Amino acid sequence: MQKLIPALAAGACLALAPAADAATPFTVGTGQFPDVAVDNDGTAHVVWEEHNGGASGDDIGYCQVPQGMTRCADGPLRIIDAPAEGIGRSSYVFVPSPNRVVIVSHRCCTPDATIAYVSTNNGISFSGAVTIGDLDAEDGVLGGDDAFYGVDTGGRVQRMPLSGPQVRQQALLNAGFAVPTGSSIALFGGNRPVKVSADFSDTTFHLHNGAGDPNDASTWSGPNPVTPAGGEPHLAAGSAGTAMIYRTGSPGQLHARKFDGSGFGPASTLSTGDPISADLTADGSGRFTAVWRENEPNPSELRIATSSDGSNWSKPAAILRGSGADDIFHTQVAAAPSGKGFAVWDANDRQGTITMAALEPLADANEPTQTTTVGDQELSFFAPNACVQPPEKVTLRVTSKRKRKLSPRRRVKVASVVFSVDRTKKTDKKAAFKQAFSTAAFPRGSVHQVRAVVTLRPVVKGAFKNKKKTLKGRFNVCG
Repeated sequence: MQKLIPALAAGACLALAPAADAATPFTVGTGQFPDVAVDNDGTAHVVWEEHNGGASGDDIGYCQVPQGMTRCADGPLRIIDAPAEGIGRSSYVFVPSPNRVVIVSHRCCTPDATIAYVSTNNGISFSGAVTIGDLDAEDGVLGGDDAFYGVDTGGRVQRMPLSGPQVRQQALLNAGFAVPTGSSIALFGGNRPVKVSADFSDTTFHLHNGAGDPNDASTWSGPNPVTPAGGEPHLAAGSAGTAMIYRTGSPGQLHARKFDGSGFGPASTLSTGDPISADLTADGSGRFTAVWRENEPNPSELRIATSSDGSNWSKPAAILRGSGADDIFHTQVAAAPSGKGFAVWDANDRQGTITMAALEPLADANEPTQTTTVGDQELSFFAPNACVQPPEKVTLRVTSKRKRKLSPRRRVKVASVVFSVDRTKKTDKKAAFKQAFSTAAFPRGSVHQVRAVVTLRPVVKGAFKNKKKTLKGRFNVCG
């Protein structure tokens, strides 16, 4: 789902926020179908359906999680007593400007109503419910015109101004095939709704003409076919354009494609491991972040990938692995312009837990930049394989692993490593061999050379002279 956050930077990059440790998942509530938005300070705003039989129906849970925390903050934590019941994915949250938080929720079923709650004091309190529409949206986005644009599973679209009154008209857009099983919406160019519908056998899109009421089907063009067809589409849009992820093939693959106003460009394959429960967001810098649950190979993983332009994607990285990743459903993702953000999901149970994790790749998620063998030791050099956001530090490290048995007089061990970024050098003489370097002074878009000069000595003193091996790589600073 797209999250509308004011742009703070003109460019973006293929960035995965580096982390020394795995992201720690934590529980924020009980219920189903969460949603998340991240403000410019990196604080997550989370909502979910609290199926607790509130005074007038299901409640809406809301809390905030600042960066670095693994629980809801002590401040704004609200249970909103919403009318009627939330069926399926019902509630959405947006942070369109500092201190302004918007919650939109569809309540079922007699009558159907979509309502909005607005806070102007950063979620400390919310206005009373304003009824704005009647579409049961499967996906939705908040536009710069202060209207919620929703699309239902079948592909019907409704624009609903937050100020009301309730909108009844909907754009009944023919998908071009019988029964869509998934739809998504975004704002191409910042103000033109684009809608994709799919059922795995067929995928089509509609684009608003840019003039007239989006609730009038005659103001839309389409359906236009998307090939290859797929299912479970997710659109997002920002300053870098509009992109889509969707599942194709059997076993499932996850593809990412950029939309140019007339169609979708070449596919980038993010996963071939039967991915499920995916989502896509665009942050305030324009960067796209995709998240999904990777089912194969075992154990399951929650993975992310990023793109600065919607066409070129970073190598996927796991942020969660093992048993905790086996119960991930209805995942949503959001990030700040810095690239820091959160994923949130449920356990596919009305009374299950709402769980979150920061977008921090596991320490072993990156492949080594270079690997070589000296004597009986396999040396691996690790450096960033995605662009780095200044002023984050870059950590270089060298690991060694014994590969085969040799006579003690031929065996080696690492004595020291001289790490360097450009001409700055640092030496480590103790395992684990690693050093950190600042990027605070590096210009955006610049490229920097990294090296590790490894000195190895014989296990048996004097058996032969020390050996040296140079391992190389490079990284770029996000543009």
